[in-house]
Amino acid sequence: MLKNFYDTEKYIKPFLEKIDALFDIINSVNCLSIKIPPFSEKNFDEIYYKILSCDRRLGGVIYDMIKQLPEFVYITALPKNWLVAQQLCESLNIGIVGGGVVAFVLIILMKIDF
Repeated sequence: MLKNFYDTEKYIKPFLEKIDALFDIINSVNCLSIKIPPFSEKNFDEIYYKILSCDRRLGGVIYDMIKQLPEFVYITALPKNWLVAQQLCESLNIGIVGGGVVAFVLIILMKIDF
């Protein structure tokens, strides 16, 4: 659908590096003592579900923290996101949250094939 929508080296890799650090922080701060494999673009789900298996509420914490990462905010602010979201929603009044650009970016990021 939107192949090569984001420059992987410029936008995605720095974002994924922050998620890797986030997983380590969540693991240590919550004393989960789970063995987290080295992070790669392919094993987000595996690590996420390991954390969830220890404490389900951390799913929401991770989601909220990811939305606060500067790298995510930077991706969200890219003008092309707004243009595509406006076209898909057939509106010029697209917000950032509540089904707006943040939701659009999260959907695209989940669909990227690294």
